[in-house]
Order: sequence, then C-alpha cells, then structure tokens
Amino acid sequence: MATEIKKALNKFKIKGKSKGTNTLLWIIAVALIIVAAVGNTYFAAQLSLVVRVLALVALGAGAVAAAALTNQGQTIHFIKESRTELRKLFGQLRPESDPNNLNRHCDVCSGFFSVMGYRLYHRSIGRIFNQLIIRH
Repeated sequence: MATEIKKALNKFKIKGKSKGTNTLLWIIAVALIIVAAVGNTYFAAQLSLVVRVLALVALGAGAVAAAALTNQGQTIHFIKESRTELRKLFGQLRPESDPNNLNRHCDVCSGFFSVMGYRLYHRSIGRIFNQLIIRH
C-alpha cells in the first residue's frame, strides 16, 4: 500500500523548493495558527468579537496560503479534488438542474391549483346544498 501511495505521489512531482524554504514556509504557517489562537484569547477583553473573528479569518487564510506554497501543498491537489467531490454530492451542473427546477415549478403549480380547485368545488357544493336546505 505504501508503494502505491509513493507511486501516486510521484505522478505529481513538481520542481520543489529547497528544504530550507519549505521548512520556513511550514514554520510561518504554524506560527500564524499559534498567533491566531493565543491572540484570540489574549485580546478577548480588549477587542470586540467581530474584530477578533476577522483577525482569525485573516491569519487562517495566511496559514493556508503559506502551507499551500510548500512542496507538500503543491503536490496534493486537495482543494480541487474536494470541490469536485462537493459538486458530485450537492451541486448539479446547470443542464442537469434546469429540468429539475421545471419539475419543481410544475409540482408547485399543480399542488396549488389542486388545493384551490378542491376548496372552490366544496365551497360551491356547500352553497348549493345550503340553498336546497333553505328552500325546503
């Protein structure tokens, strides 16, 4: 199994950065995550929640960007693959969704007209029945 993984990773071999640059990028990524965690607790009393959340998002994005620039971040196409999988699970392509939207629209219209027809029919039958009872 390990050899299969190595073979799969060898397919994605990209000219990498030097070991020192790669290590520095990982240190930056981890440092940004630590700064975000410590800063969030340290500034809890001084800064509002909105400012702290914006800072967390910015530091998290910086950490992800730094990690994506490393050799490991470049060889693993995780973001593209996960987006494709999400599309398979949740989102349909436009040509696939148009007939479904049309079907939903027809279902809603059919349901509305069925309910309204039922109510109007029974209302008119009730009036006719009441008129027959009142006359006799």
